[in-house]
Amino acid sequence: IIEPAQGSMLDVDMGTIPEQTSSHLLVPHAFASLGLPRREFKVFGVEKAYPTRVGKGDMPTIAEDEFGRETANYAGEVGATTGRRRRVGYPDWALIRRSVMLNDCDALVITRMDNIQDRDLKVCVAYKLPDGSRTSEVPLFLDGVQPVYLPRTFSWHLWDGPKDLSKPEEVDAVLREARENYARGGFNSLPQGLKEFIEAHDNFVGCRTTGVSIGPARGETVRRE
Repeated sequence: IIEPAQGSMLDVDMGTIPEQTSSHLLVPHAFASLGLPRREFKVFGVEKAYPTRVGKGDMPTIAEDEFGRETANYAGEVGATTGRRRRVGYPDWALIRRSVMLNDCDALVITRMDNIQDRDLKVCVAYKLPDGSRTSEVPLFLDGVQPVYLPRTFSWHLWDGPKDLSKPEEVDAVLREARENYARGGFNSLPQGLKEFIEAHDNFVGCRTTGVSIGPARGETVRRE
């Protein structure tokens, strides 16, 4: 298993200029650096259901509304090392499609789906540039770029229970059974709204989602054949 650090949009070459790190973070660099053949591995992209960013850096879908505030609070979106609060955005499928291409992903696993249940979720599929033109590609410079959202939204309800998941140890016992039931039931047991979100997502980004994480513990990822 090869596990990278940070995220694709912080890559020194392909990240969002100028707020990127000084390292290569994309999958192809890992194989070259370790002297391993790509064809002998499968690449699973790990995607958070919504984008977040600590500190500076443009994020076209930044949610400066109730969705952004509640998600940040209920999901415990705080930098693990710095303790700084993360900014939350609406899902950006154009960004994910680019990351899938750059990393040559074979499949995706989407995390934190339980953090955004019962919310109206809009998704970005293109961008409006400062000059008024529109593009479905991700600009390397995001200053002044505005998101273009799908005309429809998505919503789903997983269970009745705590909404504040920022302290997992306090709610895990309450939600463990519900999470395990979904894991046993598989993808078809998930709420219709969530399944529609995954199907639309996969069609747009061009890569199949094979795992949906609805909890922080082992065994709380719903697998999809």
